[in-house]
Amino acid sequence: MRSRTASTPLSQVRLRQLVQDPAAREHDWLSPVRYDLNRGWYQRLTCDDDHEVWLLSWLPGQRTGFHDHGESAGAFTVARGALRERTAPGGARNRRARPVTRDRRSRWPGGR
Repeated sequence: MRSRTASTPLSQVRLRQLVQDPAAREHDWLSPVRYDLNRGWYQRLTCDDDHEVWLLSWLPGQRTGFHDHGESAGAFTVARGALRERTAPGGARNRRARPVTRDRRSRWPGGR
């Protein structure tokens, strides 16, 4: 893992731009994307001092399971298809997941 040197967190607007700009350029990411029947696939597209951009694919029925991104902020967009996300309201202590379908999302440290 690369150590981060940025002193100021990225704004929510900048995070959205970092995912929406590449998603709009389908010709840049469509050929490298892979669809694996056994597991999700991922490839890092960008790694800078203050952010990373990843390309991910899942097929219907594939899951990541509950996981935590710690204190990082993040954003994603769904360029093709749909995402059914299950979140634990109130953090990890409350494990009653609820399904959510979204095409873009921003996430801030300590919450959604």
